[in-house]
Amino acid sequence: MPVDVDLVDSRVNDVLEAIGELGRITSKDFSGMSVNERYSMRYNVIVLVEALASLCLHLALEHYGLKPRSYAECFREVS
Repeated sequence: MPVDVDLVDSRVNDVLEAIGELGRITSKDFSGMSVNERYSMRYNVIVLVEALASLCLHLALEHYGLKPRSYAECFREVS
């Protein structure tokens, strides 16, 4: 199958949104963050990693014909 451009665009948007939100949250000193901001930061790191992993797996399979068994293997092989 060819690379799904819509999927790639969606994951890149997820990455950019998470990075933007993390930048906004981390502009404060950690000790000055509310509990909600700390959990939001944690959530956005998870979203960021999941979007990057999804993007990596899709490209590994569809563009490179690879079948990585883990996220780490995917990042190593595609980078």
